[in-house]
Amino acid sequence: MSASVEDRDGVPRLRVVHNLFVGFRFGEHANKQLSGPHGPYPDRSKRVDSIHSTGYTANVAETGFRMEFRIAAEELKRALYRAQGIVERKTTMPILANVLINATKVGVQVTAFDLDIGIVSEHSGEVLKPGGVTVSAKYLFDIVQSAPEPQVTLKKLPNNYVDITSGSAHFKIVGTAPEEYPKLPKEESAPLIKLNGATLLEMIRRTSFAISSDETRYILNGVFFEPREDSKIRMVATDGHRLAFVERELAGDFKLKGGVIIPRKGLFELKRLLDEAPEAECQLGFAENSAIFKKPGLTMVMRLIDGQFPEYQRVIPQESVRTVLLPRGKFLDALRRISLLSVDKSNAVKVALSENLIRITSSNPDLGEAKDDLEVNYKGNEITIGFNARYLIDVLSVLEGDQVAFELGDEHSPGVLHLPGERSYIAVVMPMRV
Repeated sequence: MSASVEDRDGVPRLRVVHNLFVGFRFGEHANKQLSGPHGPYPDRSKRVDSIHSTGYTANVAETGFRMEFRIAAEELKRALYRAQGIVERKTTMPILANVLINATKVGVQVTAFDLDIGIVSEHSGEVLKPGGVTVSAKYLFDIVQSAPEPQVTLKKLPNNYVDITSGSAHFKIVGTAPEEYPKLPKEESAPLIKLNGATLLEMIRRTSFAISSDETRYILNGVFFEPREDSKIRMVATDGHRLAFVERELAGDFKLKGGVIIPRKGLFELKRLLDEAPEAECQLGFAENSAIFKKPGLTMVMRLIDGQFPEYQRVIPQESVRTVLLPRGKFLDALRRISLLSVDKSNAVKVALSENLIRITSSNPDLGEAKDDLEVNYKGNEITIGFNARYLIDVLSVLEGDQVAFELGDEHSPGVLHLPGERSYIAVVMPMRV
C-alpha cells in the first residue's frame, strides 16, 4: 500500500487505520495475556486435575457390571450427533473420544466433554437395569445410525464391554468405567437468563465468520459478548482484516462487569444446538470462567477465553465519504463469478465506482481476467479499491434484504457494509493492494 496524501492530526490516515488493525493482530493484550509456561491455554493434563477437583459430578448412575436399557434409535442418534463436534479424536487422553452414558430410573443421560466444552442431554428410554459406561462416540454413532430397527438395546457386560442389539444386528464394543470420565465444571453460581433463541442464533450467524482461526492470536479466537445499556447485547468478532458487529435486545441481567469472549468451537456448537429448534425456550448464563446454556433436556457448559478483547470501536469508521446502495443479490453473484479468476489465497478483486456504475474485476497471471458491471445510483468522484472477495461474500451471505449500503472512503480506508438506514449490524472490511 502507498501512504495516503491526506493527513489527520499530522498522521497519515492510512497509518492510523493500519495501526488499529495491527493492534488487533499483535497488540499489547494479545502478547501479554495468559503468557504462562504452557502458552495461551493451560496444559491439558493440568486442566484435568483442576476439573476433577472442582468440577460438578456427572450424574453417574449405579455402576457395576450391569446396565441395560432400550431406547429409540433416532433419540440416541440425536444425542450422539451432538457429541460428534465435541469429542476429541486425536488426543493423548483416549477417554475424551468417548461419551458417558448413564441409565437411571428416570431415563438415559449422554455426556460429551473435551475439557473445554461439555454437553449433557437427557432422553426417555426403558431402563431395565441402571448403570453407566463410556464408549466411543464415533463408533456408537455409526452403529446406531445403521440400526435396522427403530429400537436399540444397550447392555453392559463384564470388563465394561457394551452389547448393542437392534433386530438381527448384534455388536459388542469396548467401553471404560464411568468413574474415569472427567467431570464438567461447576455451574451453580451462574444466573441464567431466558433468551429468544432465534435472536441469539442470528447474532452468531452474523459475526462468527469473522472469528480468527490463527491460534497464536487466541484473544481473537472467539466472539466478544458485551452487555450494554437498555438490555442490549453486543457481539463482535474480528480476525484483524475484517470485523463484524451486531447489537440486539436480550432482556436480563447477566451480572457481568464487562464483556466475555466465547470461544469459536463452543460458539459453533451452540449454533448447532440453536439450529435444532430456534424458537425453543433457552437460557444463557456466565460463571467466573465459563458459560452455561440450557434448553429442555440439555445443558451445555464451555470455558471462556481468558483475556481482554481489543478496543473494537476504534476500528469502525464514524463517517464515510461516499455511500452507494447496491442490489445485494446481484452484487453477491457478481463477486462469486469474478473471484473465480482471482489469485487463490488473496481472493483479490478491484471494486471501481464511477457515475451510475460499479465494476468488479479480477486478474490472475496464470488464468486470465474477468469483469462484471452493476448499475447503481451514484454521482460522486471515481474511486477504485481492492478487497478480498471472500470477506465481502461472507457479509452479503448473512444479510437479508434486497439492498445493501456500501460505505467507502478512499483507496486506503476500510469499507463498511450494512442494511440501508440500519447500523445495528455493521461489517468492516480492510482494503488490500491489488
